[in-house]
Amino acid sequence: MSNLRQATQLTPATLLARLREGTRTEHAILERHPLLQPLISDPLEFQDYLKVLAALLAFYQQLEPLLEETLPVECQESGYRYLSRSVLLRADLEQLTGDRHSLDTDRVPLLPLPDLSSSDRVIGVLYVLYVLEGATQGGRVIAPRVARLLAGIELPMEKPALNGSDGVQYFQLFRHNEWAKLQRVIAQVSRRPHAAGETVAAAIETFRCLGGYLDYYLNRECH
Repeated sequence: MSNLRQATQLTPATLLARLREGTRTEHAILERHPLLQPLISDPLEFQDYLKVLAALLAFYQQLEPLLEETLPVECQESGYRYLSRSVLLRADLEQLTGDRHSLDTDRVPLLPLPDLSSSDRVIGVLYVLYVLEGATQGGRVIAPRVARLLAGIELPMEKPALNGSDGVQYFQLFRHNEWAKLQRVIAQVSRRPHAAGETVAAAIETFRCLGGYLDYYLNRECH
């Protein structure tokens, strides 16, 4: 354990490999979460999809104000942009339901969030972003599945027909390629001496906090 706490320099490839390996268990647990499973395997029902969007919105609308305040200058310098997930999720819900408040996302209690006040704030924020941007890559599989589901949904007469990205904007974030840009930022900061154990811990914490919001919505009814 003492070796993990030791400040060290890592090559970009070594650091990314350590992040992947160190978060493998939490990544697998989140992928198998009952709320997310229908997105990739089981029959996907419309109400289940709304519940996923609501859980993600609840997480991001709590996290993003903190995240955007602490976004490292290295991100801007590299061309990386953090695209607001809460804006896209809110739009998806409104397009599908006409009223995001029908899912009570504003009434969710404040659940644990990743700690962005690590000894090296740049490192802490970047490895929270590592999880959030890495998660967008699942949209390559999920977005087409959701689009097929929505194509067969009959919306209320007062709702306009869905077009293009309507209702699935969040899961199309991968198209912006911010994941590749973030990896370049990580490559830059990996050359700084830092505690590798804290790095992996920040990413693990992010997976677990997101899982907490999914658990909350799994165990409640959306009205």
